[in-house]
Amino acid sequence: MLRNMVWAARIRRRSALLIKSEVQHMPSPIGRPRARTTLAQPERLAAAAGYLVALMLLALYLNGTLLPPFGIDGLWFYSAFAAIVLGDLLIEPFFTRPADALANSVALVIGCASASVAGAQVGSDVARTGRVCFVIYGVALIALASMAIALKDRVGRAGQIAENSARFVGHAGQARFVFSALLFAAGYAAFADDAGKVAALYLTWIVIGFIAPLELFIGWRRKPDRKLQAATAGVVERVEDPGIVVARLPRGARAQVGMSATIGDNGAGVVVDATSLLAEPRIRVALGPGESAAIGARVVVSAGDEDRDDPIVGFANEGTSLTDLRLRTPAGAAQLGLAEGRLLQAPIANRTVLYQITEASIAGEPGADGPRDVVDVTARKLGVWNPEPGVFEPASWLPAPGCDVRLMAHADDDFKGEEIGHVPGTSFGVRIDLDRAVTHNTAVLGVLGVGKTHLAWELLQRMLHEGIKVVVLDITGQYSEHLSDICSPTTETAITDKLNDDIVANLENRVVRGEQAGNVVEFGVALRDLLKAFLEGDERLLVLNPTRIDVSRMAGRFKDRRTCCCD
Repeated sequence: MLRNMVWAARIRRRSALLIKSEVQHMPSPIGRPRARTTLAQPERLAAAAGYLVALMLLALYLNGTLLPPFGIDGLWFYSAFAAIVLGDLLIEPFFTRPADALANSVALVIGCASASVAGAQVGSDVARTGRVCFVIYGVALIALASMAIALKDRVGRAGQIAENSARFVGHAGQARFVFSALLFAAGYAAFADDAGKVAALYLTWIVIGFIAPLELFIGWRRKPDRKLQAATAGVVERVEDPGIVVARLPRGARAQVGMSATIGDNGAGVVVDATSLLAEPRIRVALGPGESAAIGARVVVSAGDEDRDDPIVGFANEGTSLTDLRLRTPAGAAQLGLAEGRLLQAPIANRTVLYQITEASIAGEPGADGPRDVVDVTARKLGVWNPEPGVFEPASWLPAPGCDVRLMAHADDDFKGEEIGHVPGTSFGVRIDLDRAVTHNTAVLGVLGVGKTHLAWELLQRMLHEGIKVVVLDITGQYSEHLSDICSPTTETAITDKLNDDIVANLENRVVRGEQAGNVVEFGVALRDLLKAFLEGDERLLVLNPTRIDVSRMAGRFKDRRTCCCD
């Protein structure tokens, strides 16, 4: 019997190594004491050794020997060994995969089929019936676990069958459940005539399996550590290459974006996504450079830098390109400080590249526990800020998939005379080269109400201050009022009236002179004289409103019959 149980345990270990990375929908650790799931692996090994000693002392009382026989009298001992030592503490500390359920059911079938019922203190028919029931139960688990593994990559109905099978065997195939049931049945069959022994066995098992005294003692003996006390332990469910780890946290745990995460013995990362409503929340952890993680590894989440001025708000998601960053963040994005126009920071080749939020939308995301809503944020690449010239330098690549993205810290407005503005929410001032603005084409573009006119006034005033002469064509009538100390509305009206007086004589003249009728020719001459006088004079600003100048011209051309060849 012992050889069979050990052989089955080897099957469990090999199967877990081969299949542990294949199934993504892993059920929760139903019924496992929280004190057990928060222990490190060496601590769980120490607890397993302690419980093995306790079981051997119990065997000394029940069977009169430290190692019970391989028949019905000792089946309870090997069931307890498989449930606690191999199952809860070493192989299945957090959850049960279909591969684990398959190994458990194989061990159950082998143990029940090979154990002799001779010496049972219940009727032989009852003992044999109980053995048959356990064998049938084990065979059913083998079939369902095999189905979950074989169909795990299918879609549609087959994929749904695989998921449901995985969920069922993840609960019903747990080592603690399978072998606890076998322990209670075998213990009663072996000691039915001695109520004291049955009570001692049942009470001991309840204390070990559900109260977990050694785990509580180990946790109490730990040195006080604020970060450790605030830590929340979970387990890796899935790895999304190249740098995202999906982990499940214990029931009732709370995690938020920006918290630190330790994975296994050496891995480290930061939480970039977290569910908020699930009883057993899931988190996404962005691993640091060169870090790695394995499915089933322990994850400890603790206080990180979520209170920083530049918190992590999500991770670079599918759709990120050379020009745009696609950020996936939890539904409560506004609580993180995200808003239209805010700047995001993402690493590209050891440089911090800035992006400005331009769009956001709600998207659905499928999950093992049902769909959830997230927020997809689109941000346009600005580049790397260079404070010396005050410009954004280009960054010619895109962030790594899954890298953490930070919200740039908000900065108060800080006016500087050499700047014409700043990037919203930052201290990045925007400067302008006035000489280049004059010698090259310069346009101020934007939708209504964003401040184009005020920016134009600012540029004009800076040019006038530098001694640059400025001609303004204003159809709004606002420029002369705003710049009245240089060119008042009265001055603008006087210039317009003189220009109209010079050209009014031919305004209604319909006689074709040269190639034109009207006063458009006279207007051209008068305008050239006005501009020449302005450039040669001391005035710095000339404001003209085209809507106030009366100019006429011929709308078409007369046909010259002298050149017509088809008279």
